[in-house]
Amino acid sequence: MLPTIGSTMTHAIVAPRSNSMPMPLRVLGPRVGTPSGPRGVAGPPAPGAFGRVEMLPALHELHAQAARVGSPCCIVFMDVDNLKRINDSHGHQVGDAVLCGVVQHLDDHLRAQDKVFRYGGDEFLICLPGVDLVSARAVITRVRESLAQSLLISSPRGASLHVTASF
Repeated sequence: MLPTIGSTMTHAIVAPRSNSMPMPLRVLGPRVGTPSGPRGVAGPPAPGAFGRVEMLPALHELHAQAARVGSPCCIVFMDVDNLKRINDSHGHQVGDAVLCGVVQHLDDHLRAQDKVFRYGGDEFLICLPGVDLVSARAVITRVRESLAQSLLISSPRGASLHVTASF
């Protein structure tokens, strides 16, 4: 059974303590500014998050690094709540602003070595290298609570939207 945080799930992948998967490590540019956002490679509407193309090679590399040094690495799945409803009610431009705001929030509240990948639609994978499950739960609780309290998007019609996410 997977541990839960409130009504949300936390998943962790911890690398084995062996050198059975040696792979060369390629650093994916920690938080360098680019035209598309602070986390590097991305296409609209979520600038700042790595895309699916970058995800699997990066996860393999992070897993190999964790295996080499025997450190944990937690993977967290995040889903932005009610994005379809926001798109349907307020338009895709507002939905895109929500995604950009969520990625910026993650960038502001995670470490430079943490990676955010847009998995699809309103889903993201967050990789927390060097973080054990107990610490990951604390990080995600902090991110989830701060997102619910602080991220506010205004629609062109003047509606204010609070954004939440499930982990």
